[in-house]
Amino acid sequence: MFMNEKSGTAGFYGGDKYSDAGGNKVGIQGGDSFSAYVAISPQGAGIIFPVDAWEGITKPVLLLTGTRDSELGGVSWEVRTEPFRNMRPGCKWLGVVDGATHMNFAGLGASRRTEARTAQAIGAFLEGVTRGECSPKGRIAGVEVTSK
Repeated sequence: MFMNEKSGTAGFYGGDKYSDAGGNKVGIQGGDSFSAYVAISPQGAGIIFPVDAWEGITKPVLLLTGTRDSELGGVSWEVRTEPFRNMRPGCKWLGVVDGATHMNFAGLGASRRTEARTAQAIGAFLEGVTRGECSPKGRIAGVEVTSK
């Protein structure tokens, strides 16, 4: 199991289609080393990843972003949902934490609520993966979860 706040790292190790070929834009090679992945504040196409970089990941993945998790330059948080949209179905979850900023995920600012909601979402995801159940069970207050 691999969990890292740096979503690029999860992409590299999750087997994005460019990592093993050295085709990501920072030249890091990863591999498919873990049974499930968590990416917090994931990156879409841009500085690090080319278009559709996430489509080859076949393992279970939880991606988490927040409704105030904007990209550099003020681009909307919704761009952080691109990796989820580009992945093939099969135990993929997207969690959107209400009000969470990029810095809240890093533990800065008024982050306690974001930290608690993030921990709940990760716990629910890993519990489901462990049981072989890839659909979210129940609701997590303040987190909208979508799965495919």
